[in-house]
Amino acid sequence: MTEELELPFLTVLNELATADPLPLELLYRLSDLSADDFAAFCEWLPQTADERRRVLMRHLADISEENFVVDFAPIFAFAMNDVYAPVRQ
Repeated sequence: MTEELELPFLTVLNELATADPLPLELLYRLSDLSADDFAAFCEWLPQTADERRRVLMRHLADISEENFVVDFAPIFAFAMNDVYAPVRQ
C-alpha cells in the first residue's frame, strides 16, 4: 500500500479511469481527500466513462460497508448529481 500512497493523485485518477481491471487498491486513496484532491476528483469524474463511474461507485460502496475507517461521503454526495442514473444509485 505504500507504493499507492506515493503515486501523485492525478496518476491515481488516470489509473482508475483506464486500468483493466480496475485497481481496487487505489480506491482507498479516495478516502479523506484534501480540498485540492477533491476538486481534481470532481473535474475528473464526469470525464470518465459511464460504466467505469458506475463500477467505481459500486466498489466504493462495498468498501465503505466493510471498512468503517474510510470516508467516501464527499464523493458519494458529488456522485448524487451524476448524469448517469446507475452512478447515482
